[in-house]
Amino acid sequence: MSHEWATERLLLGALQPQDAPELFAIFSDPLTVEYTEWEPFQSISSAEWLIHWAMDAANQEPRTVFAWAIRWRSPEETKLLGIATLTVRNPSLREASVGYILDRASWGQGIATESARGVLDLAFRQLGLHRVTGSCCPENVGSVRVLEKIGMRYEGRLRQNNWEKGRWRDTTIYALLEHEVDVH
Repeated sequence: MSHEWATERLLLGALQPQDAPELFAIFSDPLTVEYTEWEPFQSISSAEWLIHWAMDAANQEPRTVFAWAIRWRSPEETKLLGIATLTVRNPSLREASVGYILDRASWGQGIATESARGVLDLAFRQLGLHRVTGSCCPENVGSVRVLEKIGMRYEGRLRQNNWEKGRWRDTTIYALLEHEVDVH
């Protein structure tokens, strides 16, 4: 499997050790991680740990975790825009979940939508998955819009199923099935 995946404007590639300062800048922003389980990173060592975790996951067989750096496709634009993930939750059922976190300066430019579509393309075309889910806090309207734009269907709301940042939060669940997309 290729270590890079291109969309119209973006390149999804492996996280590298040199990404640590930019990854730290993204994950240390409280607004960027507001609707995630992550607390804002307090040191660059947290970013270094995340990169090493992603690199280790890339070498596992069978591979169940994919974490990509999101960058502009143009070689002149090397800034890290965020990360996109695909986690195979149940290999026997061919089911995975998609995720994304973007630098706040990259919000509102269609980057999350385009990178998530790229991840879905890989999930269904290359990995042959049957079902991909996406979930988010219902108050995260940006993420709700992304999941809807990539064709996922609302499946339900789990009430107070996550304890995050000192309070209970609901989770909305979206999904897309292989027969609902054109994979050829």
